[in-house]
Amino acid sequence: MNKNIKWKLFSMLGSLRLSIFLLFGIAIVTMLGTIIEQDKTIEFYQLNYPVSTPIFGFISWKVILFFGLDHVYTNLIFYSLLVLFSCTLLICTFSKQLPMLKIARIWRFYRKKRQFHKLSSFIQFDRKAFPFFVFSLNSKGYFVFQKKQTVYGHKGLLGRVSPIIVHFSIICILFGSILSSVSGFVVQQIVPNGESFHIQNVLNAGSLSVMPQNILGKVKDFWIVYNSDGSINQFFSEIILENPYGKTVKKQTIYVNKPLRYKGLFIYQTDWNITGLKFLINNSPFQVSATPNTSKDNLHFWTVYLPNNSAFTQGSVFVISDLKGYVDIYSQDQKFITHQKIGEKFLLNGIHMQITEVITSTGLQIKADPGIPIIYLGFLLLMLSTLSSYLNYAQVWIFRDSQYSLIGGKSNRDIVKFEEDFHQIYQNLN
Repeated sequence: MNKNIKWKLFSMLGSLRLSIFLLFGIAIVTMLGTIIEQDKTIEFYQLNYPVSTPIFGFISWKVILFFGLDHVYTNLIFYSLLVLFSCTLLICTFSKQLPMLKIARIWRFYRKKRQFHKLSSFIQFDRKAFPFFVFSLNSKGYFVFQKKQTVYGHKGLLGRVSPIIVHFSIICILFGSILSSVSGFVVQQIVPNGESFHIQNVLNAGSLSVMPQNILGKVKDFWIVYNSDGSINQFFSEIILENPYGKTVKKQTIYVNKPLRYKGLFIYQTDWNITGLKFLINNSPFQVSATPNTSKDNLHFWTVYLPNNSAFTQGSVFVISDLKGYVDIYSQDQKFITHQKIGEKFLLNGIHMQITEVITSTGLQIKADPGIPIIYLGFLLLMLSTLSSYLNYAQVWIFRDSQYSLIGGKSNRDIVKFEEDFHQIYQNLN
């Protein structure tokens, strides 16, 4: 491949037209991912997108599966569009934006009247000397350079950097998104209080994700803090992480919006559950599992059925609605018996018993998202570029010969403010 072909290919990849085309393609693919349900079963798509009645005349379940539209954001087409778009931004940055910035830093002195005529602001005045011109420009924040009878000043060079920062910020966001998609994972687990857990029960994982198996987690404790009106204020889990040798590497109490962080892993508090009750029946330990229920008012409670005889024909129902330390006891025919405090001994149907513990479980979401720091960096750069874009880049030239003096200038934005500064500079020269 000769140099001309390489240069044409390079220029094509860095063209604005291709960038707009790729951005339009990304928008279309994203729109399809929003319209078409993602990560469903084949039966779901066969039922909702039949071949006999395709959407828009061509979108059927066969088309969806063939082009990977059931997992738009993780298929090769979407990744290819993101990578190509990033390449166009990089090429544009290094081939156009950086050279333009370099040119903006060059001291360019004007010595001919026709050069001044091309400027948006231009004044010619009869004066052989113009004292204090450097001070006047410096007072306006200009960087001033003088060469014999010519002066050049500029300010707001940071405003010329903002397009470059925008390009790099978009590249960071795209690269971070791809990295998170291919190497991140989400695990959802319900762990009983006091039990250990490994990273398993994967909900979503990228094709290159690696889940660490050398970490053992343990829920040391779980508790709930209530408001004065009885509603839940917050629920907490004390998590311990151990290495394969049993040494504690991290210990932290987590709650909603306060995750545990360890070497790229994030453990979030998401839910909780009651799994059973522990009893002492005639001084013998006994454990019964709980059944979740929902009332007509959409209130959650758990029930435990404890038989009174070996034939299971009679028994009592224990109802737990919270973790405030009490359990309601009902007969088998739903008659209320007592409101019993946990830990106290009592007599039920001639049997000595004690509720020793409400067995709880905590819902944990374990995530690895390696692209998040890069995405955050991208958005930080984008905010900085937005702020810097408000800075106007202004240039002023002054030239003096034996007959007249010339002053001219231009600005890329905020023309009214520049005109005011320009006329003040001119007045100071007289």
